[in-house]
Amino acid sequence: MNAQAMDAQFWDEMYRSRDQVFSGDPNGVLVTEVTDLPPGQALDVGCGEGADAFWLARRGWQVTAVDISVTALQRAATAAADVEGRVAWTRADLNITPPPATRSTWCPSSTSRSQSSRITPLCAAC
Repeated sequence: MNAQAMDAQFWDEMYRSRDQVFSGDPNGVLVTEVTDLPPGQALDVGCGEGADAFWLARRGWQVTAVDISVTALQRAATAAADVEGRVAWTRADLNITPPPATRSTWCPSSTSRSQSSRITPLCAAC
């Protein structure tokens, strides 16, 4: 599927189609790689319903959580009472606008839970 077909409308419709799209569990690779690290800043690209952002924030991380879907971000923010002040929910189409300027320690990145996810250590440029 091309980037144009996977626009904000596509993702909003997907999230509206079900009460919960993903499991609500953090990505296993994220948990394995980050568990023993001291908290820092993280950029969660394609945060969806927020499972990775919640997991990081509950462990003391400051998270900028970015998604193209307003529906997903609203859903995540509604469930975020216990991480208030530790997650900045941000709507952006990263095909058009670069990620927010933050110095992030880790960037959990996954486009789909059915695909392999990767965790990328970031440079100061991020």
